[in-house]
Amino acid sequence: MKKQILTLLFLNAIIIAGFSQAEAFITHTVGTTASASPYVIASGHLNSGSHPDIVVGTQTNSVEIYINNEDDTFAAPMVKTLTQVNGVHIADLDGINGNDILATSYDGDKLVWYANNGDGTFADEAIISSTVDGPGTIVTGFIDSDTTLDIALAVYGGDGDTDRVIWFANDGLPWTEQDVIPATAGLGCGNIDIADVDGDTDLDIVVANVDTGTVELYYNNYNPLTDNDPVSFTESAGGDISTGNTYLFGLAFGDVNDDSYLDILKVDLYGPQIAYYQNDGSGTFSEVIVNNTHPYPSIAFVADLNNDSYNDIIAADGLNANDDVFWFESDAVGGLGSETIIRDNNFHNQVYGFTINDFDNDGDIDIATIGYQDNRLKWIENELNLLSIPAIELSSDVSIYPNPTSNRINFKGITEKTNVSVYDILGKKIISQSINVNQALDVSKLQNGIYILRLDDLNSSFKFVKE
Repeated sequence: MKKQILTLLFLNAIIIAGFSQAEAFITHTVGTTASASPYVIASGHLNSGSHPDIVVGTQTNSVEIYINNEDDTFAAPMVKTLTQVNGVHIADLDGINGNDILATSYDGDKLVWYANNGDGTFADEAIISSTVDGPGTIVTGFIDSDTTLDIALAVYGGDGDTDRVIWFANDGLPWTEQDVIPATAGLGCGNIDIADVDGDTDLDIVVANVDTGTVELYYNNYNPLTDNDPVSFTESAGGDISTGNTYLFGLAFGDVNDDSYLDILKVDLYGPQIAYYQNDGSGTFSEVIVNNTHPYPSIAFVADLNNDSYNDIIAADGLNANDDVFWFESDAVGGLGSETIIRDNNFHNQVYGFTINDFDNDGDIDIATIGYQDNRLKWIENELNLLSIPAIELSSDVSIYPNPTSNRINFKGITEKTNVSVYDILGKKIISQSINVNQALDVSKLQNGIYILRLDDLNSSFKFVKE
């Protein structure tokens, strides 16, 4: 999906919780990207180190891999050549040597992956598909509920009725391609996200259609607990989740109001609007406007930025000078506070993408950003823990072990059947099930990283590391 260049100016600076923003967030400049126009970014563990790494895709022909030196710096990038990169994603596709890298070439009409060699290097590109017209955003998940990670892909389309969302079953070569949304002229499929939004154990997909200005939710009809029918998707019964948008750019699932149901967060670049669609748990979504003062918001995510166990919204502005990064703090009762600046307009020149992760491995969420026109990669160290913001309150009677873990979480102190939810760093619920006394929770399918585990019936939360 091609994005336009913005050329307006804006200046804003505020104080965070009585402290200067410099005391709450520290900026580290990684450096200038190897190629110009960095456009997409992802983060995750790419080697045996404990600190997450970064992948950047540029519009001028590169996929760049930045390995974390684990001392607040990153190594010079390993560079793979790929034309007009419109999507990057980190996931373990083959179950060997840890996480691999996926990327799309918009004008090359292909989806590729770079296998992790296990020695700090990555293989040359392997083509998953070379017949997709304008591929963009990539997400992964166990779509058909087997043991291999599948891929979902947004196809913006450039010729005729090629706009669609597709998924690839990871069943061995060649990859099996199937529709989520059949090819439809004029949709302009842009950002997508994947999660079990209705709690029926399979993964659903939400898509932002740029050209029609709509947000659509597609439910996965496959239920591995009751049948073995082929995977198919059906649009939500209520139709479009959102209509009338001017230029949809950001889209993500996340439990914004902490009610255990996944909401849908969207950003309309030219609206300008940040809003989320509150899920009541029965398939009905109600729009809630976030009080955004920025003229061109670009990207937003749901995550617990200040480590108080409530989800906040982190966002950025896509102007060439008014490229603030900012956040909205949860008020702990399902609402959001006023906008607070993390970094102001001198930070970058156009922020079209950022990623969140614990880059210094200190237990809180940091932010890595790219400037589309200044060709810079930076990361923002989160020092909000210095402001005496309370950490997650743990029950003195219940505990989990081992932590970190590779396969299972065990529980001490549980005396009856209990509902367990696991959320990723973006606040997306990825596991929801009941466990019996002395029963362990299987987390072997999770990607490496930090997660929040909630014992819903006991009102207890724990942070754990999957490795």
